[in-house]
Formats: sequence, C-alpha cells, structure tokens
Amino acid sequence: MPGRQIEVRLSLPHTCGVMGKQGLAIELGRPGPRTATITIASPATVTAAGHGLTNGKRVQFTTSGALPAGIFANTTYFVINAATDTFHLSATQGGAAIGTSGGQSGSHTLREVVSVTVS
Repeated sequence: MPGRQIEVRLSLPHTCGVMGKQGLAIELGRPGPRTATITIASPATVTAAGHGLTNGKRVQFTTSGALPAGIFANTTYFVINAATDTFHLSATQGGAAIGTSGGQSGSHTLREVVSVTVS
C-alpha cells in the first residue's frame, strides 16, 4: 500500500522433492505499531491503549533504550490474558506468562506479527 512501510522476514521451511515446490513463509509486521509500557513484575503486564489484540496473537517489541530483563527486541511473543488496554506475554503458544526484572529505559514500540505462506 502506498505510504505504508512493512518489514518482511523470509525463510524457506522445506522443499518437496528435487523438482517440487518450495514453501515460502513470510512474516509481516502489521501496520500500526504503538507505544507500550511494560511493568517490572511476574507476570509482566504490557499496556498499550486500545491495542485490539486477542489471546494467541503474536507480537514483537522494539525500543529506543532498553527493555526489561526477560523481554528481547525483535523476538516473537504470544499474547495471553488480553484485556482492552493490557495483556501478558508468553514465549510459547498457550504457555506461562513471562516475568520481568531489572530496569528499562526509552520508549517501547509494540507491533503484531502475522504469517503468510506462499506456495
């Protein structure tokens, strides 16, 4: 779409035979990144006003400073316990909530990650 920037990550998960089709998985950072805050707690609570995410959605963070210990930039996490403005994070689909520790700095940005398979 004009004027909209997306990030594309490519990987080739498999090839079916010598002359077979290759599967191509594409992860797209969805438009509309938003500022988020993360508590230092167990479990950590992410707050992003009106985020619109539901349980099981995948998200990543970037930051202008440092994320709290337990959360890593450009790493995919799963949303759990979603509410209107808050949610918790899990490292795996249906897994336990992640706790954070230490300090943090800067502004944190949240974006949803979606996968598209092209064959």
